[in-house]
Amino acid sequence: MKLRACKKARGYQVTAVDSKGWFADRLILAAGGCAGRKLGGTELGYRLLEQLGHTCSPLYPSLTQIKTEPTWVRALKGVRADGRLSL
Repeated sequence: MKLRACKKARGYQVTAVDSKGWFADRLILAAGGCAGRKLGGTELGYRLLEQLGHTCSPLYPSLTQIKTEPTWVRALKGVRADGRLSL
C-alpha cells in the first residue's frame, strides 16, 4: 500500500492510494526496513518519514541477535499473516 503523509498545524493527514485517508494527532510508524528484502522490506518507511520532515542518517547493513524462547519461535518459521489494527 502506498501512503502519503502531510504535517498539519495540529497533527498529520495520512492518505492511502486506495482510501480517502485519516487525520491523527500523532503517528507511530512501524514499517520495517531494507534489511528484510526477501520478506518484503523496502525503504518506503524512510521516504514517508522524509515527507514529514525527518532526516535519516546513512544506512548500513548489520546483523542483530534477538534472544527468545526457541521452542515457540521455531513453530512460527515461514508463517505470514495479514492483519488489521485499530486503536
